[in-house]
Amino acid sequence: MLNEKFEMLVYFDEQKNKWNGEDLLGIMELEKLLQETGSSFYIKESQFKDLVLVELEKNPMKTFQTMAKAPTKIINRVTFVETTVETSSTSITETTLMFIESKAIAGDTFTVRCHIQAGNYINSCRKLINRIENEIMNKYQLQIDHEKPQWLVKLELLGDLTGITVMESFE
Repeated sequence: MLNEKFEMLVYFDEQKNKWNGEDLLGIMELEKLLQETGSSFYIKESQFKDLVLVELEKNPMKTFQTMAKAPTKIINRVTFVETTVETSSTSITETTLMFIESKAIAGDTFTVRCHIQAGNYINSCRKLINRIENEIMNKYQLQIDHEKPQWLVKLELLGDLTGITVMESFE
């Protein structure tokens, strides 16, 4: 999975995703939503139950924003992925700093959110979040705001691969 290309992670509600013993309902709902956005897409299975990867040909951020706001029954969470790196504290931190440096300016606010799907390499989001928050505050003079940040740093740890996104918060 290390060289896997995708722009979105889609998590399904495990309780609602069953149909005749198969995990098909979430895929059907996802396909319908993606078709409504007009995006060209490819849905890939992942090694994790109730999680699929979505590769988008164009406008991945616009598609993500539309999907994140869409009412769904089976889709539990949609996450945009800007880039992927090897799951190591150093790789994750360096890539996150590179992205935040290219987007934010001194005085902006940010927060870091982390989700571990598989913790073989890093088993604590808190330690990783603290490290990244401290680096960002020290190097770029940004302020932490967990309630209404200007920038949202999202980390999705998927075993040997981590998805990273630094985007303006629209929450």
